[in-house]
Amino acid sequence: MMEGFGVEDYCWYDNILVWGDFWKDLLAKASSYYPPGVLRVAANKHIYKPLDYSSIGANGSRKILVPYEFLANTEKIGCYIRALLMKGYEIYFKTRPDEPIDAQLDCYLLTGEERNQIVIVEEITDELMKKIDIVAGTSTTLIYDLLPYRKQTWVFDTDFCLLDQLVIRGVSKLIHLETLEEDIRRPLPEISIDFVNYVFRQIQLPEALREVLIS
Repeated sequence: MMEGFGVEDYCWYDNILVWGDFWKDLLAKASSYYPPGVLRVAANKHIYKPLDYSSIGANGSRKILVPYEFLANTEKIGCYIRALLMKGYEIYFKTRPDEPIDAQLDCYLLTGEERNQIVIVEEITDELMKKIDIVAGTSTTLIYDLLPYRKQTWVFDTDFCLLDQLVIRGVSKLIHLETLEEDIRRPLPEISIDFVNYVFRQIQLPEALREVLIS
């Protein structure tokens, strides 16, 4: 964001590539640092294949993907996981490759029995995402990355609000521990392909780079 700096202070790259128009608009609105034409729409680092929208209960499945978030309030997220397990949801826990899995789970202060109920996921695949009904978290950009799969997206209410743009735009649901049952039942509109393409341009990065170089 370069808060406190104006366009007259700009002394950075000639082109800054962002994942989609969403990020370009967000930066242009939030920051006065970038001169016109510097922010260029390129492509996301991942190209995930959009799937048909899947809503909770469509086939009786109640599977939630929760990514590990090392900069989040993991103790409170652990409370959400515990409450959802008690309600019969299946938790799929997406780990990071740079920390021991047990150390990641330790952060959530779950009991041994609760940990035994959790399915460990080390890689995102199309086959996995076909099983998942909901993607939930608080701060990781993986929540954004997985939008092309068009799953219900839940943002757990904690003292972090890095996913608030998804809530503001009505494509994710803010879940509170105190009103969990009510929030779960609250309907959520389908994530449109147009919004997915607005957040992430669906081309390969080499093609995007060629466009920038040619222009």
